[in-house]
Amino acid sequence: WEHSYYHDYGPARGDFVDAFFNVVDWNEPAARYEQAVELFE
Repeated sequence: WEHSYYHDYGPARGDFVDAFFNVVDWNEPAARYEQAVELFE
């Protein structure tokens, strides 16, 4: 499935990566990261 973006984005991999990063809810990974850091403090 590594090339599944090709159907929608063609050779414009950068556009796919931009769209992916816009879809991710960055608050969730940030909260999980903070929890992990607290475990080691």
